[in-house]
Amino acid sequence: MSTSGIRRRVGCFGGMLSLPRALFAAALVSPLAACAAAAPPASTSPAPSSPTTTAAATPPRYRTVHIDTLAPDRAAQFMDARRAWLDAVKKAGGVDRRGTFLQVDADRFYSVRPLARFAELDGRNDEFGRDLAPVPKSAGDAYDAASDTALVFPHTSEIWRLDGDLAYVPPTGALDETTAACGRLVLEEPRPDPASEERYDKAWAETKGALATAKYPLARVTYRSAFGAGRLVTFWLARSKEVLDSAPSIESAIAGVLGKERSVALLREIDASVVRHEEHAVTRRADLSSPSPP
Repeated sequence: MSTSGIRRRVGCFGGMLSLPRALFAAALVSPLAACAAAAPPASTSPAPSSPTTTAAATPPRYRTVHIDTLAPDRAAQFMDARRAWLDAVKKAGGVDRRGTFLQVDADRFYSVRPLARFAELDGRNDEFGRDLAPVPKSAGDAYDAASDTALVFPHTSEIWRLDGDLAYVPPTGALDETTAACGRLVLEEPRPDPASEERYDKAWAETKGALATAKYPLARVTYRSAFGAGRLVTFWLARSKEVLDSAPSIESAIAGVLGKERSVALLREIDASVVRHEEHAVTRRADLSSPSPP
């Protein structure tokens, strides 16, 4: 594959002000049905580079996220192009590092990749270039043509920071975007004044306690958009669609512990602390996600 083709599909966050759109997008991202493992490359293929990650006692706190919004009548085109690209990469013995693909409603995809240190971003362009070098240029050109013509605004990239204080772990154990099957995505625009922040945190602390008492089955994982729209990005995650569909509403679960009046009051406190609140369905798409490198 030519250098220009590699750059178009992988890019580098460090050069985002001067590089093409697709270059910036792919540099930021590298991982809802079960994930299939990638077949090991043939012995004659170049060995994939080691990912530029940092060994640490705790999981990475950050996520690089690329957001693709699709024309409703071209969503299938986008997904078909993604599958064809992954197949071409696998056959060539390359490695695609776009990460976990999360489908949001019917026409949006978040591709999410862990980030331990910001210094890792400097090496991603070279990493992608080495890993995709075996892939024919024609496969990359076909991927670009089919996927890019399906895009509409907004089409952007962000960096999210994990907020452990806003997490909830159900009795069945922790989940994240790589292990859950599906869930609900809640986007909130928090008011920045100290009083609103304190009100939100206090209401959530009581809500979390009630959810724990009720043994609420969904996990909460929340990120703060450190570079991007500045929103709180919350995933309420389930191990299966059956668990998601059978879970009671947050208000109902809290009311069963604290009573309806207190439940309504807590949710009003949270609502008063944000400018805007919206919810979406989310599904992890293993068929579109990057398999784990060998």
